[in-house]
Amino acid sequence: MSRNCSSGGPFLIRNDRVKELQQMYFLFSKVQGALAELRDVFKQVMQQQGNALLADSSLAKDPNAFVTSFLNLKQKFSKIIKEAFAEDPEMHAAMKTAFEGFWGGDSRSAGYLALFVDGFMRRTFRNLNSDEVQISFQHFLALFRFLRDKDVFAAHYKSLLARRLLQSRSGNLDTEKLFVAKLSAECGQQYTSKLESMFRDLFVAKQIKEAYARHCLYANKTPTNPHWYYANFFGVDAQPTAAASSSSSSSSSSSSSNNRSADIGGSGHGIIGTAAEGPAAAAAAAAAAASSGYCSAGHPSDLQSAAAGATAAAAAAAAGDPPAGYHGLRASSVCTPEFECTVLTHATWAAAAEPLTNLLLLPPLLRPCVDSFVSFYLSRHSGRVLKFILEEGRAVLRGCFALGPHEINCSTLQMCILYLFNYNNSLTAKETLEKLDAAAAAAAADPAAAAAAPAAVAEIKRHLLSLCTSKCRILNRRRSDGQMPTKELQDEDILEVNSDFHSPHFCVKVPLLSPFSSGLQLELQAGPDVPASVELDRNHLVEAAIVRALKSKQQMLHADLVAEVSVHLAPRFAPSAALIKNRIEALIEREYIQRGPKDMRMYTYVA
Repeated sequence: MSRNCSSGGPFLIRNDRVKELQQMYFLFSKVQGALAELRDVFKQVMQQQGNALLADSSLAKDPNAFVTSFLNLKQKFSKIIKEAFAEDPEMHAAMKTAFEGFWGGDSRSAGYLALFVDGFMRRTFRNLNSDEVQISFQHFLALFRFLRDKDVFAAHYKSLLARRLLQSRSGNLDTEKLFVAKLSAECGQQYTSKLESMFRDLFVAKQIKEAYARHCLYANKTPTNPHWYYANFFGVDAQPTAAASSSSSSSSSSSSSNNRSADIGGSGHGIIGTAAEGPAAAAAAAAAAASSGYCSAGHPSDLQSAAAGATAAAAAAAAGDPPAGYHGLRASSVCTPEFECTVLTHATWAAAAEPLTNLLLLPPLLRPCVDSFVSFYLSRHSGRVLKFILEEGRAVLRGCFALGPHEINCSTLQMCILYLFNYNNSLTAKETLEKLDAAAAAAAADPAAAAAAPAAVAEIKRHLLSLCTSKCRILNRRRSDGQMPTKELQDEDILEVNSDFHSPHFCVKVPLLSPFSSGLQLELQAGPDVPASVELDRNHLVEAAIVRALKSKQQMLHADLVAEVSVHLAPRFAPSAALIKNRIEALIEREYIQRGPKDMRMYTYVA
């Protein structure tokens, strides 16, 4: 009855026949040992269905579908245990063993669960009330408890949480803190210490921003360019020292700081530009005033403005003044950068192995803003070092195109790239790299140098290619020989501003290509392997647990030490005996512990 596949236990479990299963459970409970038979069948069916989900190639490509399938499977069996098996502890234990085998044994599970929670925090929970959010968290934690390698989940979740917080993509900060608190209750405060430090960093960073705004206001300090000013900065009403255009732009972020910069003026159609200076810029701005700060080539008045601007630029060039830009169109003679920097602790936040910290990448317009903040910060915190992580920053730019102006929300690196096209009609990919950063260009051209800084070049290319995608084609990319461009960016590819760019929305957000190709995210893969960064953390954790155990007891046998270390690390991951033995040997070499003089299986702590 229990093993008949067509009408017995397996059939009833697969088809959710709760009433019949309840009758079977009641009947088997009358016979000694019969429930053990039913429990084994229940466990076997769970393992079969779980392994079938793992083998489904369509689920493996979609983290949301992958996790949703296991959530549904868990809820299905939990319902059977509750309604048919009377919450039998033995059935709960069977489900725990089965899920730890197929769900917890695959390293994709930890990464996909972290991605699933990330999507929930960014989008899904906005449509739920507080009770529904709590229920969702309970479901997530149910799968989380079955993970063997909870440290892999922590590594993925930390990286995703950092992106949500830095890019302001989290739906609610209190909800983020609530989930971290639940993780802490499951695995201890040490497990979530870095996650909690992120929230503390953001609180301190907000105080620094407000102090900097007051510093600029009360000290009446502005950057060296008299056109720059700070206004309405975190609720502080600064008096503008010059006329201002209306948009703001974000600049770079840093491992110890995350910046936001301000309006990089307007320009002619198809150009994302800065405010121009000098006589040529003033003439172009005056001519463009009739179009309310933007020049659109679709109207006769704007064509007249363009002609007037071109005439003024030619006159300025003849007089030896610097050109206002090859396109001769300027929306404003005044620039009002708004700069914001989020100071973070380097050890807490996830960052690329080789982050882009070269401030020469930034347009000259923004460097005084950075210098001003650095001077302010170091005057209050002597002995510290600020490193700007440019790839984590955001920028908001305004550009005028043939079909109308748009406000463009992009990354700091994309801002730097678009700035180049204020003064160039077209550039090759190699020329773009050279203008952005001579070191990056050398690494791209020289294979030997490329080995030293591949991540930096790959990151710049990723941001550049994102401007050429069909979803948001601000730049056109073509090959010099007329053939279709390849998927990878080539040095000879020609980049031009897409003057016909149009979007139904005034505010356009440029989507970034997936970072997996550049290796910035932890690798998700099937099988027992874990990312190298997690392996390194595990070595430190195992060594710390060994020293802690021997320090408390002074002497321990090998088997007892392995058992105690395994118990101590069980909330985070299941260390293998080989890993523990390997770290014991490493500690002996470094003279933290030593073997007994008579019994080689005995270890002694060295004070």
